Amino acid sequence: MKKYQKLKNPLLFGTLLLTASGVLCRVIGFLYRIFLSRTIGAKELGIYQLVFPISVLLLSLCSSGIQTAISNFVAGRNAKKDNSLPSSRCILGVGFLFAGTLSVLFTLLLWNNAEFFAELLLDDIAYSDHLRIVALYTVPASVHACIDGFYYGKKQAVVPSLSQFLEQLGRVVGVYIIHLVVSENGGTLSAAHALWGLVIGELFGLLTGLISFYFLPGVGRTASHPRSLREKAVSLQKAAGEALRFAPRMLAYSVPLMFNHTLLHLCSCAENMMIPGQLQRYGYSSSQALEIFGILSGMVISVIFFPCVLTNSMSVLLLPAISEAKAVGDADKIHSYVRRSVVYGLLIAFFFTLAFLCTGHFIGDILFDNATAGSMICRLSWICPFLFVHSLFSGILQGLGKVGQVLFINILSFGIRVGALFLLVPAYGEAALMWGMILAQFFCVVADLFTVWKIRI
Repeated sequence: MKKYQKLKNPLLFGTLLLTASGVLCRVIGFLYRIFLSRTIGAKELGIYQLVFPISVLLLSLCSSGIQTAISNFVAGRNAKKDNSLPSSRCILGVGFLFAGTLSVLFTLLLWNNAEFFAELLLDDIAYSDHLRIVALYTVPASVHACIDGFYYGKKQAVVPSLSQFLEQLGRVVGVYIIHLVVSENGGTLSAAHALWGLVIGELFGLLTGLISFYFLPGVGRTASHPRSLREKAVSLQKAAGEALRFAPRMLAYSVPLMFNHTLLHLCSCAENMMIPGQLQRYGYSSSQALEIFGILSGMVISVIFFPCVLTNSMSVLLLPAISEAKAVGDADKIHSYVRRSVVYGLLIAFFFTLAFLCTGHFIGDILFDNATAGSMICRLSWICPFLFVHSLFSGILQGLGKVGQVLFINILSFGIRVGALFLLVPAYGEAALMWGMILAQFFCVVADLFTVWKIRI
């Protein structure tokens, strides 16, 4: 009976479901990276990794803060039954309005000025077509993020898990079909084709979310509808009034989060653009530097971050769970979440650190056919304990409303990585780059622990 009750726990069940979906997606994604590394090569993979962060940056600008706000407000509405909050569907509608408007504006801006941004951000106008593909990804990804935030707030992880899986599957199948068509015509797969996979996959995920939202009773639609035009007009007027009153509150919560995510991804984009140049200062040619960058970001990072699906799933669901506990003043529940998160995070981290140390060379040689990748996996395996625990603490701190502290910690972490990039990489190469990453994550965990201790929940 106790075991059955545990399975009914929405945080536990949701974490398990998201983790299972995430593991499956990571396995597919991992195989996909192997496929890309063998078909487009390290250099094109490096180009893909240079352009890909811009898609993440656009998503941060358009929907990252809004998704978290939707999740937080929907969770608070469910926990407190607070009449000051509108209905869950109204919260989602306001999120749709903001995210949809922003995503359309940024899509048009990037599409019409792709050459300018290619030269400004990537220092090469040849990447303008790549940026136009990324622009098409922004609208469906932003709307999809809002739907996922709605379901996370309701602690219903089935739909996000399913859409996550179909998104990944659509991406891989789409690129594979492109590969078959291109090969049939005597061409080869390129970074641009891989970026089209992002768009195809996101359309699959969005379609899944929209269908589920409409057809699930009690969530996307209700059993009763106004019968007359007058009732419909009154209902619409009431909903519009609720939305107008709630919109400033949504903005006040989401803008700092958006600033947080955007600043972090701007830092990430800047870091990615600086890495090839610093590797050239170490002694690599332009082509060699791009290959090393492709190996590190496209092969090694995909392996090291593979287990993050376990902690990321828990972190995503920790935010609304802690928001609920905070809303009702349940400090014991918050303490329990924090303790368990740290223990589980460390257990997972030490297991995978040992696993990567023992199998890193095997993974590089057999899966990627690249000895350099194997050596890098072994070196970077020491980041796992700090990486996983920091991921969990980010969810905890955001659930406690400490968005500013999370931003400050991540900015300082970026400063450490950039310091290593400029001061050490020209002298010690890619090894210094990896040790800078490890040191930055270690700092994040120390700062997280200090911040949580200061809060004295």
